[in-house]
Amino acid sequence: MLATVRLQSDGINLLTVLQTLNGGLTLDVSVLGTFTITATDSYNSTDSDIIASLADAAVLEGLIGQSGSPDIIQGTSGNDVLDSSLLGFSSERLYGFDGDDVLNGNDGNDLLRGGTGNDTLNGGAGNDLLIDGNGYDTMNGGSGNDTIMISGTGFESVNGGLGIDTLTLLGGINLDLSLHNNITGIEHINLGNEAEGSTLTLTAQDVLDISDTDILAIYGDAADKVTLETGAIKGAVITDANNVTMTEYTWSDSSAKVWVENEIVAAGGVNIII
Repeated sequence: MLATVRLQSDGINLLTVLQTLNGGLTLDVSVLGTFTITATDSYNSTDSDIIASLADAAVLEGLIGQSGSPDIIQGTSGNDVLDSSLLGFSSERLYGFDGDDVLNGNDGNDLLRGGTGNDTLNGGAGNDLLIDGNGYDTMNGGSGNDTIMISGTGFESVNGGLGIDTLTLLGGINLDLSLHNNITGIEHINLGNEAEGSTLTLTAQDVLDISDTDILAIYGDAADKVTLETGAIKGAVITDANNVTMTEYTWSDSSAKVWVENEIVAAGGVNIII
């Protein structure tokens, strides 16, 4: 069912909401002041509501489409707060674009993308995907098995939160964990599949600092490099929970363990510094 939407507003900021229906629907909503939203469906059924702030955008879920269906919420070139925490268990997609934005997911499996500016991304519950932008971003996965993607090392902080969380490197990044004490709550690192490869350098203490389990699993391909500092010991070949073949590395004086995907190992991509 495709609806026609009419808006009346006295505000000046713009929020774009796209509800996934048959044929699709896009709303441009001004949210600084109050506004009235009226939707008329293809059967000429009409309903209206008055919305006073962005936090009340949850009424759109009951007004348009079925409860729990995904919404796309987009910010503007200003400093926006996009809060989907009132939308229950639906899986939302929040895009900050320009400005220093705050994006809050809900209990569903959300996608949050910061854009340019110094953004704060809070996934909340659920298995969320957080993607940084070009700024000094703060990314908090929350509970659930989250994936946090970074395109560089100029972020404020990364915290995977509860669950088995993955940090994915985009674009061939060189990441030295000993130089970054702002990464926590991460159990997996994916070095990506870029042709130029990524490089990861770490110590036993880095593993203890970054992972809540004292085990760090590293995934990648033949183009990627892993450097293990201060006397790592190559151990047995194991298979992880996803049936990926890994090689285990340990330290004699630490409880830390590193599992490296065998595609990296077979290509000679693991360098151990004594």
